[in-house]
Amino acid sequence: MQNQSLQNALNEASIIAITDKEGAITYCNKKFEEISKYSAKELLGQNHRILKSGFHPAEFYENLWETISLGNIWRGDIKNKAKDGSFYWVKTTIMPVLDENKQPVRYIAIRTDITEIYKSREKINNQLIQLKEINKHK
Repeated sequence: MQNQSLQNALNEASIIAITDKEGAITYCNKKFEEISKYSAKELLGQNHRILKSGFHPAEFYENLWETISLGNIWRGDIKNKAKDGSFYWVKTTIMPVLDENKQPVRYIAIRTDITEIYKSREKINNQLIQLKEINKHK
C-alpha cells in the first residue's frame, strides 16, 4: 500500500521514464506522454533522442551520458521537442540503478516541467533589451 501511494504521488507530480542501460525507454508515465505528446506505444523502445530540440550542443549530451554511465547522478535543465514540434523545458535528475558490481543496469529519469520559468526569463530578457534601446535613444 505504501509503495502504491508513493508511486501515485510521483506519477502525479513528476514526468518519469525508465530506460535500459543502452538508453531505450522501457517505461514512461502519463505525464511523460502528456508533455511529449507521444503515446507510450510510440515512446517505448525509443531513445530520448526522439525528443532532441537541437538547442543543446553534442557535448551537453556526451557529458550527461558519461556521468550516468559512470554510475553518477546527473542533474540539469533540458529543452525538448514534443511530437507536435513545440518545445518544453524540464528540470531533470537521472539516476543510474547499479548492479552488484556498481555497473548501471538501467536509468531512472525524474523530470519537472519548467517551461513557464524559461518563457518568463525570455520575456524579461526581451523587455530588458527594449528598455536598453529606449535608454540609448534618450
